[in-house]
Amino acid sequence: MAIADIQELRRNHDWDVEDVAAIRVEGHHWTAVLHTAHPTTTEETQFSVKWPMDAYLVDREVGSDQILEPRFGNRSINAWVDKIEHVESEELDNFYRPSFKGSEEGLSASRVMIRLRDGGTLDSGLVSDACRHGHGRDLADFSR
Repeated sequence: MAIADIQELRRNHDWDVEDVAAIRVEGHHWTAVLHTAHPTTTEETQFSVKWPMDAYLVDREVGSDQILEPRFGNRSINAWVDKIEHVESEELDNFYRPSFKGSEEGLSASRVMIRLRDGGTLDSGLVSDACRHGHGRDLADFSR
């Protein structure tokens, strides 16, 4: 989901990766704990939220070129792995919990906040995966 947040911020604001001082990603438990270090295998990149998001920041795409071992030495992507903070959100855990238990009622959502070098802040707001699952629902459905 964090990549969708970044895409949303790129569509709505004029900024480049060089403008960014720090990034904070809020998500459910698994987005905060799944492989958070520098990957050493392609399997680790597949179970990582950080690496694909960092590769997207640098390359503006995520595909096999970004998750295969020849990219693991990329200095720009590796620098972002250490700069991005992933934080578990109780609110987003509550949205996701039904999915984890096998229900289609759950929702995976995240929020990305970018602090720019000039002191400005960009906030994606909550971005969900409901459209990918065809639920036709949004986060408002879960706050009732």
